[in-house]
Amino acid sequence: MTDKNSKLRWGIVATGGIAHSMAHDLLLAENSTITAVASRNIENAKVFAEQYNIEHAHGSYQAIFDSSEVDVVYIATPHPMHHQLVLAALEQNKHVVCEKPITLNRMQALECVTLAKQKQLFLLEAVWMRFFPAFEQVKSWMSSNEIGDIQALEASFCIDIPFDENHRLYNPNLGGGALLDLGIYPISLAHMLLGSPSSVHGECVKGVTGVDELNQISLHYDTGAVAYLRAGSRTARPICATVFGTHGKIDIHETFLCPAKVTLHKHSEAETSVEFPFKGKGYNHQIAAVERAIACNALETPQMRHGDTLEIMQLMDDLRAQWGIRYPGE
Repeated sequence: MTDKNSKLRWGIVATGGIAHSMAHDLLLAENSTITAVASRNIENAKVFAEQYNIEHAHGSYQAIFDSSEVDVVYIATPHPMHHQLVLAALEQNKHVVCEKPITLNRMQALECVTLAKQKQLFLLEAVWMRFFPAFEQVKSWMSSNEIGDIQALEASFCIDIPFDENHRLYNPNLGGGALLDLGIYPISLAHMLLGSPSSVHGECVKGVTGVDELNQISLHYDTGAVAYLRAGSRTARPICATVFGTHGKIDIHETFLCPAKVTLHKHSEAETSVEFPFKGKGYNHQIAAVERAIACNALETPQMRHGDTLEIMQLMDDLRAQWGIRYPGE
């Protein structure tokens, strides 16, 4: 960590909505500061910099990778740009936190992970959900057999985004589709709680642009458990999840992306709820994990390891292969 009041110096790549959320919470972090922002439009970078009191605004992404004022970059561009931007940042010896999905496919992700390890740099796919302390409670209840043998997990992330062929969720040139943008959350939840499945099955409804607008996925495990997952961009549903066991169930209340409450229901017993309030927009847990990892020269976090990223990318590759969906340039 380069000294600037002993804080980790962040550079933000892109200025969209998710970048604003991350910047908001970085300002609340004790051991981090934002020193630079980059956009392909310099005026956008200047407006963003003024809003968050950032000293340096750049009109190109490479400029932020070359900057001596930055220790770690946060990449918040559309999916198809992630692969090359992660590699470019690592080549300039920057630690990298990249929004999910880290790339379009496992092959690209493996290239990024391999380079990070070669250069001994930190790399994280920013699945912020995995860092919420509510999930430690869920895993504790599961491991202590509070709900008995795990039978099933159900999770749904369906929202209603009006169709626009140029919107990132519908445009194949932007890695569009419900799977990579929305489905990765229930898939990552199942992976976090149940591990890697023995088989993967899925169905999807394609829209006129050729990307999946609704999908239903079932992951089967050697233990006999099954994860039933759904993601979609055309119809809103409660964004919640439940783990079912032989002795009860655990509810992860809406939204399971950033849970502030989980409830244990055991057969014939009163329910037990535990609340986990969080500050800001909830990115503080992820930011703190990055700070800790880089401070001790770790290349990954225990909450989201490189192996987790590669397994989940492979799973999504397998689903897209079943559906016959490929992105331009793959």
